[in-house]
Amino acid sequence: MPGKLSDNDFIQYIAKFDVVSLCETWTGGSFDLSAHFPDFEVTVKSGIKLSHQGRLAGGIVLMVRKSIARFVKIIDTTRDHIIVAELSKELLGLEKNVELISVYIPPPTSPYYRTVDSNCHLQELESCLIDLLEQKDECYFLICGDLNSRTANIQINRDCDAVDSLGDEVDNREPFVHTRVSDDVVINDFGNIFANVCSCFGLSILNGMCDATNSS
Repeated sequence: MPGKLSDNDFIQYIAKFDVVSLCETWTGGSFDLSAHFPDFEVTVKSGIKLSHQGRLAGGIVLMVRKSIARFVKIIDTTRDHIIVAELSKELLGLEKNVELISVYIPPPTSPYYRTVDSNCHLQELESCLIDLLEQKDECYFLICGDLNSRTANIQINRDCDAVDSLGDEVDNREPFVHTRVSDDVVINDFGNIFANVCSCFGLSILNGMCDATNSS
């Protein structure tokens, strides 16, 4: 990301939005964006150094326009590669608050997995969702970022065996049913795992939910 800050087109484009989540920023916790984005409050989740001589890997930046910052609360920055922020229902005109989860999932071949007791960071995302369900009476989830999970046109179903302990809390969350149109025809292992997480929590994949002439 530091190199992008010399690109005025990038700065102007980002500044159009009220809430911005950037992943794989390669930034440290002391990284200062205030000079480039003076109208935003910025939360930085540091990247992780995976070798003595290498650059930081991962990293997330969450930016909230100061004029709406009172409606946004940072909930959790303790997990690797994850920032959780709560968007108030008053801001969005909804019945429930929205838990915005900005996440970077290192790819399967990342050396990150040699430093943790896991071979897929989607497990940490699932743990985050479970904790939020236990802490919040009612909320919506919105997950964004780079998940390195290729799902082609997978449709979410209700078959799931991973979060049985949550019972009705999950079973009552019905996914939005619609036909996905994605230009990516590949489904990888992480994609299958992510689809199962979505099924467990009643989530829908929004990528590819627009019409075929504007698919993503």
